[in-house]
Formats: sequence, structure tokens, C-alpha cells
Amino acid sequence: MATLYLMEQGSTLRKTGHRLIVEKDDQILLEVQTFKIDSICVYGNVQITTQALAELLEQGIGTALFTINGRLKGQLTPMKPKNIILRMKQYEKSKEHEFCLTFGKAVVSSKLRGSLDVIRRYKYNHPEIDFSQQEQTLQSALNSLESIKTLESLREVEGNATRAYFEAYGRMFSRDLGFSHRNRRPPKDPVNALLSFGYILITNEIHALLDGIGFDPYIGFYHGIDYERPSLALDLVEEFRHPLVDGNRVQFSVFEALVSPEQLQRLKERVSREIDQQLDSVRIYRLCHECERTIDILGTGEVSHDEEIYIV
Repeated sequence: MATLYLMEQGSTLRKTGHRLIVEKDDQILLEVQTFKIDSICVYGNVQITTQALAELLEQGIGTALFTINGRLKGQLTPMKPKNIILRMKQYEKSKEHEFCLTFGKAVVSSKLRGSLDVIRRYKYNHPEIDFSQQEQTLQSALNSLESIKTLESLREVEGNATRAYFEAYGRMFSRDLGFSHRNRRPPKDPVNALLSFGYILITNEIHALLDGIGFDPYIGFYHGIDYERPSLALDLVEEFRHPLVDGNRVQFSVFEALVSPEQLQRLKERVSREIDQQLDSVRIYRLCHECERTIDILGTGEVSHDEEIYIV
């Protein structure tokens, strides 16, 4: 099942039969069967017809609405039984200090291990860069978790370790990008902007999953409860931040896509607008059906036959 990201400003999502159609200026940008979609994220000025909304609810497809900058405004979800007993237990556990501390240690431990993994994988290909000081700080923080007695102390250790991580992370980029440390609201350079966007995407995915299962996304165990803060979603996203968003940065990237000729032309036009024509190089290689049979895969994975993400 796939997620549909609607980002083309001024476009409209409608339905015909059991197919979703994205249109703009009388041109079809995307046409996909509803059974292939399990969630939709709408950014900014994108219209959805009432018929399409009814189809989404009937098919059990959740729809999340965001500002153009990625702030979640709300969700339209199908009717689901709310597990009030689960939420009552969640509320009770949120008041238990020992449970929250144990939970918090597990969250921070996973986050620190992910941080070290990102640094070590980069260092493997760049042995000339010395990350020993940052690695030592992260490893010391990891070793100290068992002896921590309060959530405040745990958050302090996490904060110091995170600063050390981003010191190392900043050395993985060209100085021309202006990235030296983590900043947000608003991010002040392209790297921070991409990090914020990636974190928003995975946080929103976890938020929707928690709500669908029956948890209250706003009652967390490690992050403090505050107005409009999805604390539980933020708890669970921590271990995915660095390996999933930060760690996927590569110098040369290969993307495999199944597109129609019209979609390929739109892709070329949009990529041409985004890249620096003097510095960047994007090459498109076509794979025929016969070529597909000759693909060899080492390690995990399989030849793609269907989309997992649609971006319009």
C-alpha cells in the first residue's frame, strides 16, 4: 500500500469509479486505483471534491491536511472503534515515573545507537575525517543511561549527545551549504530545511498510525505533555530520525520509478527547476521489460513492480 503526497499547488483530487485522479488546468497529473492507496497527505492549496472525500472514507483511506510549510492542520479519518480502555491505561502509565523513565531510556538508547551508526557508516568511506571526539561523547552518553534516575537528567544527557552528533554531521557537508548545527522554526539553511521536512513526514506517519490503533498521540511518556504537542508520536519518532532521515544522505543517488511518458516529462520539468544547472547532474536511464530480467540484487530487496509513494 502507498502514500499519496499532493504538493502541486492549484491541483484538484477527484474520483471516477474507484480511481483517484489528480488534475490541474484540465491536465491529468496522476490516475491511480484507490486500493493501491492507504493514506493521503495534502499540502497547501490543493482541492479535494466531496465525492473524492466520500470515496476515501468508504475505502478506509486517511487524509492529513498540512500547510505548505508542512505543519499538520488536521486529519480526516474513517470511523474506527476507539479503544478507550487502551487510552485509560496509557494515561495511567504516563503518571508512573518508573515506567516513563524506563521507556525514555529505551528511546534515547535507540536514538544514540542510530546516531553512532550514521557517523560510523560515513567514516567508513571517509577515514580522513576524525570523529573520535563526537563518538566518545555519544558512547559515554549511551553508557551512562543505566545510572540515570530522573527524566530531567535523561533529557540533559540526550541534549548534550545530540549536539555532539550534529557537530559531526555538519562535517559531512560542504561549507557552501551553510550547515554547522541544527536549527529550526524556521530552518536557516538547505540541510536544516530538508531535515525538518523529513522529521515532519515520519512524525505525521506515526501520529496517524497511533490514532488509528487507538492510542492518544498527545499523551507521551518521555516528551512532556504540552498544548498541541503530539508527545507520544515524538517519543516514537526519535529512534528513526537519524538513521531514516539523516543517514540516507548520499553523494550519488539512484531512484527507481514507474512512470508514464507524461509523468516522466513532468518529472524532468520539475527536476530542471530544482537543480543547479552549473553544478548538478541528473541522468535518466530507461529500463525495458527485457532489461528487467537481467537485474541482479545483492543483499535484501526486490525488483520494484509497484509504487509505495506517489508525489504530485
